[in-house]
Amino acid sequence: MTDRLGGYWLGARLDGGGHVIVREAYDESGTRHALGVPCLPDAEARARLATAASAAGRVRSLSVARLTEACLDGDPPYLVGEYIPGPTLRQVVDRHGPYTGDALYRLATAVATALAAAHEAGAVHGSLTPDKVILGTEGPRLVGLGWCLSREQAVPAADVHAWGRLLIFAAYGPDELSGHGERLDRPLRGLVAAALQRDPERRPSAHQLLLSLLDAPQSQQGRLLPPEPVSDPPLGVRAETVYARLSPAEQDLVPDVFLRLVDLDSDGSDIIVTASRTDLVAGRATDEVTSIDGVLEAYGKAGLLTEGDDSPAITYAALLRAWPRLHEWLDGERDGLAVHRELARAARRWEAGGRREAALFRGEPLDRALAWAASGRRRVTLSAGEQTFLDAGLARVRRRSRRRWTVMAGLLSVVVLLALWQRGAADGRLDQAMARVAASRAEALRLADPVTARKLSLAAWRLAPIPEARRALTSADPAVDVFADPYAGPRSLHAISDDGSRLAALDEGTLRVYDIPSRRLLAETAGPVRPYAPWPGPPTATRWPSSASTARTSGTPRPATASARPSAAASAPPGNSRHGSARAAACCSRRPGCRASAGRGT
Repeated sequence: MTDRLGGYWLGARLDGGGHVIVREAYDESGTRHALGVPCLPDAEARARLATAASAAGRVRSLSVARLTEACLDGDPPYLVGEYIPGPTLRQVVDRHGPYTGDALYRLATAVATALAAAHEAGAVHGSLTPDKVILGTEGPRLVGLGWCLSREQAVPAADVHAWGRLLIFAAYGPDELSGHGERLDRPLRGLVAAALQRDPERRPSAHQLLLSLLDAPQSQQGRLLPPEPVSDPPLGVRAETVYARLSPAEQDLVPDVFLRLVDLDSDGSDIIVTASRTDLVAGRATDEVTSIDGVLEAYGKAGLLTEGDDSPAITYAALLRAWPRLHEWLDGERDGLAVHRELARAARRWEAGGRREAALFRGEPLDRALAWAASGRRRVTLSAGEQTFLDAGLARVRRRSRRRWTVMAGLLSVVVLLALWQRGAADGRLDQAMARVAASRAEALRLADPVTARKLSLAAWRLAPIPEARRALTSADPAVDVFADPYAGPRSLHAISDDGSRLAALDEGTLRVYDIPSRRLLAETAGPVRPYAPWPGPPTATRWPSSASTARTSGTPRPATASARPSAAASAPPGNSRHGSARAAACCSRRPGCRASAGRGT
């Protein structure tokens, strides 16, 4: 069976076998259901099941689990019913022993009530066993109504006979009548005997059984509840419970671990995949490796991750919808999952092949990976190997770009000289045309190679002082200045406003706000005192033009990372992402020849 069926994501198997395989399932909203897949040998069995399911859909009783959907035309066909948390009658008797006294009456009345409601609506259970009675928090509930495949059992008299067998099991356990003496009092014993008559015509109806039971005072003693509290949480609750018990460092890495275990199929739908532990911890610091191992161990003990051949995988695809936190992470990262998967595979091949330049990304794959790394990811952290691979690809593009445009600038100079030699400067029109060409190339090259762009801008202006040359010469570079917090210390926290004009600094209980362009201290006040956290060094804030792109997470400033186009981007070492630290540096446009490589986002 696949991980999905119709609009349902499948979880653990619930039944012990038979003609209908029943599994826990979750719809797109994360609601829990019981989904059964019947084995239909022929068209006649399919038609018979369709009739039974249609009748079961009309039953309305608090003692019966509702049948919510029947899809019998698909391959495979399936039925969906209400999920009832709690142990089965068989599990309760096996763990706690048989029922006695008033409890038997309450059980008999609850099951008879369910059968009477089903028969009145024209439905038949047809496979009533101790596994089909759930002891829930609201009392006994009958499950599996409408899933009968046997023609002989699909009659009300067969349900009544099964009711009698059920009471025998509840009173005597798996051994039934062997060596236990009499455990049914006379009124109940008489009803059970009548239900077990060999002749179906002599058996009472479920309605008659119910009326007889209601006359007994023992049936009026309240609902029959399970002998111990019901502990059957859905997958999402189990996953969230594990998450709450993890340390803060481990919680930070949970989305990174789980998102690397999800991919997209050809239709763009989520699928679960495996990832080796080596890939999960490659290039990480020792403390991060320890935290990842803690995450794998905790979710493995909870049965939510399986690890075979050192390759962890999500145990049930239903977790992708049952756990709201994981569902939210997927919604935020789904568009970039395929890009990250491609990047991770390429980085591993590059490392395994000795870091050959031919294995680096170039062209569209590089642009796509850089764009995702700069602004498309929210929860996925690039490993050291993936970041190094991207940096190497970007450096290769820059080297080639500088050589290419240097040659082009030389050729352009030769063309200009030839034009001047042949035509002179009669009316300056040729100079203006060549100045426009140089200015256009300078604008195109400004992000990739700002130094060459400056040279071309100056050449254009010297050819002809036209408006295009003036704009090229006065255009702003990506980074124009750097400002550092003068009070920064090892326990400082910093945040930059969305427009890049304000820097907030919290240090030793004092909050200061600076205006970055003017470097003025705007405000100073007492702030909250935070616990100690190690800090890699004094931070800096970079002033960028309004058009420059920066990478941010929701509500948390981040250092700028590589943009989709090769550029002289800001370089920033990774900060403490849990406390919203910001550290960035930029190349000053007044220093020709300076370079800054793409930084690693948090």
